[in-house]
Amino acid sequence: MDAKDYLMSLRHIETRIKNMSEELQKYNDMATNISARMDGERVQTSINGDKLSMAIAKIVDLEKEIYDEIERLGKVRADIIKTIDSLERPAQRDILYMRYINHMTFEQIAVEINKSWRHTLRLHGYALKNFSKKMKKD
Repeated sequence: MDAKDYLMSLRHIETRIKNMSEELQKYNDMATNISARMDGERVQTSINGDKLSMAIAKIVDLEKEIYDEIERLGKVRADIIKTIDSLERPAQRDILYMRYINHMTFEQIAVEINKSWRHTLRLHGYALKNFSKKMKKD
């Protein structure tokens, strides 16, 4: 995996967590909207009971997956920040942090560091090369 892909993995994990959280909300909504049969007949098993147990099982599984992804996110984020912080040039550290940790666009970064968009892209390229060297050392 190259440096840029590794840095972008942070956003991919965050997006996966967001998507799983939305799916979890749908199952929670479904579980709370399943009603019991109230006509007086007692049935050993029912379709609603099966739906409810299926929804609860899915909720438990999704919560575990989300927790695992959050753990992974924390580890990847800490590793990326550690590597960014090890770069010698403060401008390169700032650019990588703004781009991959804060998810800023190159236009926003250029305004923040008071450089042209083109020069910001050039600095980003140098920063990626240095990040890649540090990544390979570790």
